[in-house]
Amino acid sequence: MPSGGASTPSLIDLRDREGLTILLVDQEIRQALRIADFVYVLELGRNKFEGPPSEFDDLEKAFWVA
Repeated sequence: MPSGGASTPSLIDLRDREGLTILLVDQEIRQALRIADFVYVLELGRNKFEGPPSEFDDLEKAFWVA
């Protein structure tokens, strides 16, 4: 499901109400981290990080996020 136009609360509600697994591919990392149970970060097609959002705490190292 593309996240464009979908709000964070509606994705969380859909996941919880329907018991769905949602694969969210998004460049808005902060929004994705708020709703994710598990995170994969790819860089040039290679896995740079995988784990729970609580362990992903270095946005500047992973991205050029300011």
